[in-house]
Amino acid sequence: MKRGNLRISTLIALPFMLFTIGIASDPDSGKNKPKPKPAACVICANVGGCLRCVSKDSGGNSCMTSGDCQSCSIFEVCPSLGDKPVKEDQRVLLPLSDETIREIAAVHPRFAATLARIRNVPVSSGTHQVYWTPVGFTAKDVERYITPQDQSKALSQSQQEAVRRANLEVEEGKLTNISYLVTVNALDASSGRLILEVTSGSYLDPAYSGLELRYTNDKVEWRVF
Repeated sequence: MKRGNLRISTLIALPFMLFTIGIASDPDSGKNKPKPKPAACVICANVGGCLRCVSKDSGGNSCMTSGDCQSCSIFEVCPSLGDKPVKEDQRVLLPLSDETIREIAAVHPRFAATLARIRNVPVSSGTHQVYWTPVGFTAKDVERYITPQDQSKALSQSQQEAVRRANLEVEEGKLTNISYLVTVNALDASSGRLILEVTSGSYLDPAYSGLELRYTNDKVEWRVF
């Protein structure tokens, strides 16, 4: 595939999961009520040989990990005090089919796996962050993210150990996570645009700096750059 070429695919609606961090309400309504604390936020961090969601004073409103310790996504920057949180009806599912994911996997497997995970989460317009453990990744590996319920595609023992070693080296400062910024401009559930930008890349992946994807009604167009 030449850079800049567009691909078109059929849209399919898909199920989703979202992991969020809640905020407890303050029952004290008296005059001496203390000032509210900032919303609890989450970040992705390499802890104990695994990429995990960790509570922090800054970061995102919600966090999702892949379950295999090598991918973590942060959605929506935490609002400051007084900011209005994103409402559920302001989030949409990105209608990306398995066919589209596999087409992208043939060009850049890790881009494809990133989209395979994001498509299952209702996202709002804005910029989101995705982190990957710096280990090798192929189009075959993408299948675990397309059909995660298929246990036959789980990581082998040697793959699990490679992921664990890489995460520990990131903790020690010897390696750096692969990271992407994913900017979504979702007009509605049937029309929008997504830009994926590499903010920290790796020689392990094809030498592209990003991906642009547009969806309108019954088709998707995408290109790497």
